[in-house]
Amino acid sequence: MEQEKKNLGDILIVGGVTVGSRVTGLVRDVLIYSMLGASRECSAFIFAFTLPNLFRRLLGEGALTSALIPVLSGELEKKGDTAFFGLMGKVFSRVLVLLFFLALLGCGVLLALNTFLQMEPRWHLGFRYGAILFPYLFFICLSAVCGGALNSLGRFGTVALTPVMLNLSMIFALGILGFFFGETLGEKVMWLCCGVLLGGVLQLALPARALARHGWRPTLDFNDSPELRRIWGLFVPGLIGASVLQFNLLVSRGLAFSIDDTAVSVLFLASRLVELPLGIFSMAVITVVFPQVARQSARGDEQGFRETFSSGLRLILMLTVPAATGLVILAEPILNLLFGWGLFDAADVERTVPVLCISALGLPFYSLVSLYTRGFHARQDMGTPLKASCQGVVLNLVLSVVLMFNFGIKGLAAAGVVSSVWHCIYLRLMFRKEMPKILNTLAKILVASAAMGFLCFLLWGWIQVQLGDGKLGSLLTVAGVIPLGVFAYLVMLWMLKLEDLKGLLRLLQRKSL
Repeated sequence: MEQEKKNLGDILIVGGVTVGSRVTGLVRDVLIYSMLGASRECSAFIFAFTLPNLFRRLLGEGALTSALIPVLSGELEKKGDTAFFGLMGKVFSRVLVLLFFLALLGCGVLLALNTFLQMEPRWHLGFRYGAILFPYLFFICLSAVCGGALNSLGRFGTVALTPVMLNLSMIFALGILGFFFGETLGEKVMWLCCGVLLGGVLQLALPARALARHGWRPTLDFNDSPELRRIWGLFVPGLIGASVLQFNLLVSRGLAFSIDDTAVSVLFLASRLVELPLGIFSMAVITVVFPQVARQSARGDEQGFRETFSSGLRLILMLTVPAATGLVILAEPILNLLFGWGLFDAADVERTVPVLCISALGLPFYSLVSLYTRGFHARQDMGTPLKASCQGVVLNLVLSVVLMFNFGIKGLAAAGVVSSVWHCIYLRLMFRKEMPKILNTLAKILVASAAMGFLCFLLWGWIQVQLGDGKLGSLLTVAGVIPLGVFAYLVMLWMLKLEDLKGLLRLLQRKSL
C-alpha cells in the first residue's frame, strides 16, 4: 500500500509537469496552425519533422530506453552507483558516435532525394525541411538516454520537463522571429526549423545537468562488459519491434502526404489532440510504473510485479476511457475554440472533426499497448511485443491502402485504430494467465463514462440552440461542460465504489493540506 501511494505521488508529479508540457505544446500547435494553416508548407514541415521523431521513438523513448532501464535498474539494485554510472557511460559513448554518423547520413540522403527526384512541390519541400531538421535526432536521442538513467534513479520531474524546452523554443522561433522576420510561409517554416534545433540542444542539456548532479561524469568509454552485451541483446529485437511501429507511422504520414496538400496537417492535428490526454495521463503512469516493475522483475518479486502492473493498468483505464468519450462528443467545439483562428478556417475545422472522432476511439488502446509493451520489456522479453508489432503494422498497412481510396484520411485514421485494437488484444492475451482480471473495474469505468458522455451531449446541444456554433458557444462548452462532465464522472465512480478512485482522492486530499 505504501509503495502504491508513492507511485500515485510520482504519477501526480510527472502528470503535473507533463500538463505544463502539453499546455505549451498546445500553444505551439495553435500558433503553427494559425500562422501556417492547413497549407502545403505546414504539411511539409509536419512530414519532415516525422523523420527525426521516428528515430527519437526508436532509439530514445523506444527500444534503447526499454532495454536500458531494466539492466540499469538491476545494476543499481545489486552493485550500487559506481557500476550504474559506469554502464551508463558505456552506453552513452556508443550512442553518441552512432547518432553523429546517422545524422550526417540522413541529411545527405534527404538532400540527394530533393536534388535528383522529380516530384510534386510538396515532396521537395518535405525533403528540404527534413534535411534541416534531421540533426534534431542527435540531441533528442541522447536526451532520452540520460532521461532513462534518471528514471532508473527514481527521478521523473526533470525528464517530463524536457519537452517544455522544445515547445518554448518553437513558440519563440515562430511566434516572435517568424512573425516579425518571416514574410512568406516558407520563411516562417525556416524559423520554426531553427526553433526545433535549438529546442533539441536544450532538451539534452536539462537531463544531462540533472544526471551530473547525481554523480555522473560524461566520458568516452568503449570497453565491453556483460551488462552492456545484455543491453544490446535486448535492444536489437526491441529495435525491430519499434521499427515496425514507426514504419507504421511513416507509412500513414506518407500516404496522407500523397492525398493532397492538407491531409497530413489534418491527420496530425487529430493525433495531437489524442496525444494530449495520452501524454498527460498514460505516459505519466507508464513512466512511473516501468522502472518499478523492472526492479521488481530483477529481484524476482512476481507478486509485487503483478500488483504494480495491475494498479497502472486500472489507472490508465480510469483516465483514458472518459478522455476518449469526451473527445468524440465534444470534438467540434474543442477544435473550433483551440484551432479555429487565423489561416485555419471553419472549413479546416469541419474537415478535422470526423478524423479526430475516429482517432479518439483508439486512445485507451494506444495507452494499453504502451503499458503492456513496457511490462514485457521489464521482464526482458522483447519477442512478444515484436510479434504483436509485426501483426499490427501489416494490418494497418493493408487497411490503410484499402480504406484510403474510399474514405481518404478518415480511412487512414480508422486503420490506425483497428490495428491498435488488435495489437492491444494480442498483448493482453499473452498476459492473461499472469495478471488479475479487471472486468469489474472496466465495467464501472464504462458506465461512468457513458453517463458523463450523455450529460456532455445534452449540455452541448443546449448551448448550440442558445448560442449557435460560434466561439462563445465553444468557449462555454470547453470551460463549463468539460469540468461538469469530469465532476459527473468522478461522482459516478464514487457511487460505483471504485477502490482506485478512493485511494487517489485520499492522496489528493493529503497533498492539498
